[in-house]
Amino acid sequence: MDDRCYPVIFPDARNFRPFTPDSLAAIKKRISIQKENKKSKDQTAAEPQPRPQLDLKVSRKLPMLYGDIPHELIGKPLEDLDPFYRNHKTFMVLNKKRTIYRFSAKRALFIFGPFNSIRSLAIRISVHSLFSMFIICTVIINCVFMAMTRGKDSINVDTESAEYVFTGIYIFEALVKILARGFILDEFSFLRDPWNWLDSIVIATAFVSYSPYIKDSSISLSSLRTFRVFRALKAISVISGLKVIVGALLRSVKRLVDVMILTLFCLSIFALVGQQLFMGNLNQKCVRKDCDSDYKDYCFEKKDSTEFRICGTWMESGACSEQFECKHTNKNPDYNYTNFDNFGWSFLAVFRLMTQDSWEKLYQQTLRTSGLYSVFFFVVVIFLGSFYLINLTLAVVTMAYEEQNKNVAAETEAKEKMFQEAQQLLKEEKEALVAMGIDRSSLNSLEASSFSPKKRKLFGNKKRKSFFLRKSGKDQVPGLDSDEVSSKKPHLLEQTKRLSQNLSVDHCDEHGDPFQRQRALSAVSILTITMHEQEKSQEPCLPCGENLASKYLVWDCSPRWLCIKKALRTVMTDPFTELAITICIIINTLFLAMEHYKMDQSFENMLYTGNLVFTGIFMAEMCLKIIALDPYHYFRRGWNIFDSIVALLSFAEVIINSMCPGKQSCMSLRSLRVLRVFKLAKSWPTLNTLLKIIGHSVGALGNLTVVLAIVVFIFSVVGMQLFGSKFNCIKSNSKSHDPAVPCLRRWHMGDFYHSFLVVFRILCGEWIENMWECMQEANQALCIIVFLLIMVIGKLVVLNLFIALLLNSFSNEEKDGHLEGEVRKTEVQLALDRFCRAFCFVICTLEHFCTKWCGRQHLPKRKEVIEGPEAESKGVIPLVTEMRKGPETWEEFGVLTSAPKTLSVGHDQTWLAPLAEEEDDAESPGEDKAQPVTRPEAGKQASELHQKTKEPTSPGAQSVEMDIFSEGDPYLSIQNPRKKSDATSVLSECSTTGPQDPFRRVLEMVPKKEPERCLPKGLDCCSPCCTMDKRKSPWIIWWDLRKTCYQIVKHSWFESFIIFVILLSSGALVFEDIYLGTQPKIQAILNCTDSIFTYIFILEMGLKWVAFGFRKYFTSAWCWLDFIIVIVSVTSLIDLKVLKSFRILRALRPLRALSQFEGMKVVVNALIGAIPAILNVLLVCLIFWLIFCILGVSLFSGKFGRCVNVTDGNSVINYNIVANRSQCESGNFSWFTLKVNFDNVGMAYLALLQVATFKGWMDIMYAAVDSRGEGQQPRFEENSLMYVYFVVFIIFGSFFTLNLFIGVIIDNFNQQQKKISGQDIFLTEEQKKYYNAMKKLGSKKPQRPIPRPLNKCQGLVFDLVTHQVFDIIIVILIFLNMVSMMAESYGQSKAMELFLERLNLAFVVVFTTECLINIFALRQYYFTSGWNLFDCVIVIISIVSK
Repeated sequence: MDDRCYPVIFPDARNFRPFTPDSLAAIKKRISIQKENKKSKDQTAAEPQPRPQLDLKVSRKLPMLYGDIPHELIGKPLEDLDPFYRNHKTFMVLNKKRTIYRFSAKRALFIFGPFNSIRSLAIRISVHSLFSMFIICTVIINCVFMAMTRGKDSINVDTESAEYVFTGIYIFEALVKILARGFILDEFSFLRDPWNWLDSIVIATAFVSYSPYIKDSSISLSSLRTFRVFRALKAISVISGLKVIVGALLRSVKRLVDVMILTLFCLSIFALVGQQLFMGNLNQKCVRKDCDSDYKDYCFEKKDSTEFRICGTWMESGACSEQFECKHTNKNPDYNYTNFDNFGWSFLAVFRLMTQDSWEKLYQQTLRTSGLYSVFFFVVVIFLGSFYLINLTLAVVTMAYEEQNKNVAAETEAKEKMFQEAQQLLKEEKEALVAMGIDRSSLNSLEASSFSPKKRKLFGNKKRKSFFLRKSGKDQVPGLDSDEVSSKKPHLLEQTKRLSQNLSVDHCDEHGDPFQRQRALSAVSILTITMHEQEKSQEPCLPCGENLASKYLVWDCSPRWLCIKKALRTVMTDPFTELAITICIIINTLFLAMEHYKMDQSFENMLYTGNLVFTGIFMAEMCLKIIALDPYHYFRRGWNIFDSIVALLSFAEVIINSMCPGKQSCMSLRSLRVLRVFKLAKSWPTLNTLLKIIGHSVGALGNLTVVLAIVVFIFSVVGMQLFGSKFNCIKSNSKSHDPAVPCLRRWHMGDFYHSFLVVFRILCGEWIENMWECMQEANQALCIIVFLLIMVIGKLVVLNLFIALLLNSFSNEEKDGHLEGEVRKTEVQLALDRFCRAFCFVICTLEHFCTKWCGRQHLPKRKEVIEGPEAESKGVIPLVTEMRKGPETWEEFGVLTSAPKTLSVGHDQTWLAPLAEEEDDAESPGEDKAQPVTRPEAGKQASELHQKTKEPTSPGAQSVEMDIFSEGDPYLSIQNPRKKSDATSVLSECSTTGPQDPFRRVLEMVPKKEPERCLPKGLDCCSPCCTMDKRKSPWIIWWDLRKTCYQIVKHSWFESFIIFVILLSSGALVFEDIYLGTQPKIQAILNCTDSIFTYIFILEMGLKWVAFGFRKYFTSAWCWLDFIIVIVSVTSLIDLKVLKSFRILRALRPLRALSQFEGMKVVVNALIGAIPAILNVLLVCLIFWLIFCILGVSLFSGKFGRCVNVTDGNSVINYNIVANRSQCESGNFSWFTLKVNFDNVGMAYLALLQVATFKGWMDIMYAAVDSRGEGQQPRFEENSLMYVYFVVFIIFGSFFTLNLFIGVIIDNFNQQQKKISGQDIFLTEEQKKYYNAMKKLGSKKPQRPIPRPLNKCQGLVFDLVTHQVFDIIIVILIFLNMVSMMAESYGQSKAMELFLERLNLAFVVVFTTECLINIFALRQYYFTSGWNLFDCVIVIISIVSK
């Protein structure tokens, strides 16, 4: 065969050819020919090289197009199917799961050739799926052993021997891979894969730890064993999907490098500023006056039992009590770790501010010691550091993710292009194939089905799939019509196989393009994969037992039984039945939510009876649906399976509770009732969307979830290995009241469970307190490094990417739910639609009856009015000349004969009677005579318009296209473009104003600079003034007055004046405080200014009433806001005690600024537009939280009580002394219950809100974990598994649901952006015009550079300062200056202080000289740059400070 022809693809075993010495010789021959061709041919004339096929990459599944792999060739070397590797010394191997592996055909380790038996055995082992499963299981078991091992230097013998076993397995795996692939030199060898480097590190560290020299030396074994946690990453190297996720993470980290550098620079600047401002301030404390310089604990004044009172010299005598004075000490707050005494601690404090962890405590400490002006430092750091830099990190990660998505979209577009090329190739080759005697039916059938637009959209961009989402099959077909659908579907896979056979016959066109054939084959293979997946997704649930399922799971025994089934099916699938079941679910949810602590017996009996009733209803629903639909069809729908599980669990709970009432194990089954709430998702699309998002994020995005779990596991084990021996549950350096009772610690790393909880808490954003505890017990530097790594890697990278994926899956769900505008209604919505239709029918019947009874028939009179001479004098030509009575005219145009309606006629589409609306707005005399057009008359005009559009217009007639027909109109879709334009050009038939009419109509669309009508049409006609002639003198004066007021109101000076008055009135409200009564003059001034402002606002409102008219003024929400605020201001003028309280509402005046600034109005409108969607999501979140509330009530109700000693500062008494509530009350102690608890659903909502916002959540969680039972005294971590309840709630109840709000707002803003043609929704109209103008100006040339001075001396200096080397030297000096400032610390020696002072003086001289040189060289141009001005200000401040 010619080399230009590509291998033949057969849908059977003929595709697979064993790799033999002949194959290797052929490859060598092709390589030599290729080298000769390269030498002989020019580089320009070289043929384009083929690319690797997408569907034949390593680790991909072999497409079904190639048929089944022969059993004897599985695990054996095969010739490569991808033409790209024809000139590479490689071969491919396939395993049973059709996974593609590639190996080098050169000698491995210079010994084992491709046909060596030892290497063949190693290849068969390495590609076997059981080998991969064995390695994964080994990694998992090894991780379990690592989690069980405590962080101590001495480990037991069992763990040691297990480590030898694991290391032996990893060495065996590496040897097998090296034997199969070679070591490093060749293609596809062992170390060519970066993931195998990880295996090498794991084995090397294991060997080092086993070395006798290491065991005898002083190196800690725990630090070496820490490297074993990287074995968890081996799961990534085995599972191919995880490699993709980690690759995306690494790419996002590359993008993050610039942001990280910017963040470090900003943090360094903030840390230096904080160091200069607050150095040595936080160690000021209130000290006894009689204490010496060696301060003991008793010398300090205590703020509470644990903290000392800090103070500041700026507070003078008010800082401390009488016996104390404010002095500098050697103790800083928080174990001496919170201070600004040197650059390191200052940087840590600023990083704490940026992450907003316990920042308010640092803020209060600094405010008390340094003065009120320090608030500005915190505002700047919080806004720039926290709000800006953190969100910038999230934006960069999301951008990297979006870029990856664009690449996938481009790949999908390339597949679509290949489909089109393949289709074109099929058409060209069809005749040649028929001439060769090949069956043509396969081509025709495939062309009719597979390449049609409906099938092609499977690969197009209609449904854009996320890069990280696996391809999910379509939703399962409902059980009722699944057989019909599957019987109608053609077997596309077989047709595609026949097509591929026809495409790859031995007929090779001499003049054909082999690369085009390759692309066509790739397209066909992609088509085959997708069709196979589609057919596989529509296979019955029991493909292997089809006969068995149809025999035993489809009940068709007798005709009478079939009649019963048919009747039951009609009832059970009716929307009203679904509505009734949904109502039962809602009532059942209310019953579940009514449980609370200390219920009456009658109330408890009512709830128990209700539970029995609802259990019976759900069981009956399940049984009747199984009978109606047959088990085979019933259990093919996911919701039916879920309903049956819920019903059976409820039934089992009733049976078990009746057998063993009151037992705790039986009572725990009650918590399973909350699953009934999920049944609402079937009828509530938003709840269904939330569940799908969680399912996608945890299920289809499982790879990312696994990566996140691996990161958490690694850090948990690292913390346990490094700090577990010291940072454990017992505080070693605490001062306990009772030495015999150890002081216990909740957050520690003594075991894997608590270490995981610490890492999870850090990912939630709380890290600083745990780090202080760790630094107290273990190595300080190591604690800081580990905790900051967890914070940066875990929180800022993985969780941010997780948020990006979550928001993307939300938008994907929205796109999938609203694909092509078709929203499938639920059964409940259909039932409610029936109610609405019935209600509308009753209303219409009553209206029709009343109309007929009253006998109102105004149609002839109105027709006369329109066709009379008055209408003709207004320039309106009657359009109704003849009317086709047939119903088809109405139906084609979309007008129902039963309820005739007009076209949607607005100000920009009034084409039926052009002058009527204009006269209406202008308030000209006689306007009412031209107005009335009844609905049937408008329908006549529409019908006549539709008739005339079928006639072609004359060539000379000018036409304007009108968008009154939708794009999907069936009438226009069957005509050619010329007829469509003729159909839309109706102006020449509708108007008498000539060819210039289109331009006049366009001018009418521009907003008029004149007032509109005062009152709405109805009120205007009822007014007696309406009958007067409006052309006479009083009306002309009134019209001129309105135009004058309109020009005043629309003037820019008037708007600026009103904004100025609003700001003044808002500022005046600031001066009203509690001391105002003692200052009568200021009070009088404020009352006077308040009256002036109110009169100005009343005048403004009157002017707007006259200018705009009541109709326009009171139809604007912003004008309503102004009106309400003015009315409130008027009530404040009336000096009545009853109206005094209304003065509070004057605080609404700043809201008037919203109505004046266009930019604010745009933002507020966008937010208001998102309110309906936000309320919908809020309801869903409340329902989702209700599940956790009901669980919390069943687990913790009545258990949050404790016995406290009031005389000893409410200290909790040990449970060994007081065991329960009765002993507490008899022992003269107080029984205290937490205010926030789980005694009922309302309080449970409040408790979960505190947990979700991480404010005050520790007390709730501690009480839940310590609870022993109802009325029992709590014990430390009695029920530590309850931490899991809060972890699960934070993940599902807080993380997903609260981010759902963000997703809704982003989705709403995106929709608003699409509505205004993709422009920014936050731009006003003026800004959009300016933006478009600046885009045009952007193409102009940049400004001229600064001219070189003519003076020689100045010219030399100019060349010096504009040279790049000069800038580099200045940057180095700035960096050195920063280092010198970082070297400062509190309490440094005098020599060090003098040295730094002189060094700083030298830098001031250098920077002053640089500034003067720049001014000398650049002359006046120096001050045109903002950065130069900034440098000049800094130099001046430095000189003044010296």
